[in-house]
Amino acid sequence: MLTCHPRICIPPECGFAVWLHDKYRQWDSARVDEFARDVLGCHKIETWRWEAEGLVPFLRAAAPATYGRASELVYLWYARCQGRDGVRWGDKNNFHLSHIQTIREIFPACSFVHIVRDARSIACSYRRLGDAKIDSPYAPKLPQTVDEAALHWRTNIRTITGAFDTLGWQNVHQVRFEDLVADPQPTLQRLCDFLGEPFAAAMLDYHQRNRDNELEPVAFDSWKAKTRLPLMAGEADRFETELSAMERRRIEHLVAAELRMFGYEINAD
Repeated sequence: MLTCHPRICIPPECGFAVWLHDKYRQWDSARVDEFARDVLGCHKIETWRWEAEGLVPFLRAAAPATYGRASELVYLWYARCQGRDGVRWGDKNNFHLSHIQTIREIFPACSFVHIVRDARSIACSYRRLGDAKIDSPYAPKLPQTVDEAALHWRTNIRTITGAFDTLGWQNVHQVRFEDLVADPQPTLQRLCDFLGEPFAAAMLDYHQRNRDNELEPVAFDSWKAKTRLPLMAGEADRFETELSAMERRRIEHLVAAELRMFGYEINAD
């Protein structure tokens, strides 16, 4: 949705900025060619629809003075290749939840958008993906049982909130998936307000734009095909029909505090 905003460009997933941080954190502008080669060798970067051969001359011409600036230029080159010069850039990757402090070190002025979803629906999604037996080098490795899914979700929530408790919440905006599905425009309006950008109706056409422009790589369709479909209200509370009463109670027992933290109603004590 955000990459459909006329002032924002977000590429497909790739964790290059975090992966290469240790190697290049003591930045030396003489290593710009080496940095570019390492970026182009990162897993998933091959799914970006851009002119990879242009990255080295673009970085050379910009002469970045820091690792953060060098990484930023990678995103800006991607945006230019999409015909979107002069826009803000962002990144979306669940992998980043374990590296929030590193990201703040690389990009001190960055803002964070945290999307949270009900752990019970997460468990349903994980099970569906497991049943699909996806054969792809890009496929995420996810827990399969409801207990594993709930504990995985709880660990992620604690990691994220712990990081922001340390760094501060002033540049953080949280979005509940269920609110986005139920009321997309006001939810996106609040997000745009946080980012200091005007609301853009184009964000609501994300599915059509994704189909037309392959914003999400086709190689990820086995688990991201719904990015080519409009929002479906049933996704918000799918657990009510897909989980047994015992499974639902089990999840609620394991993660009751975290569910309540985000305003999710539960039956377990």
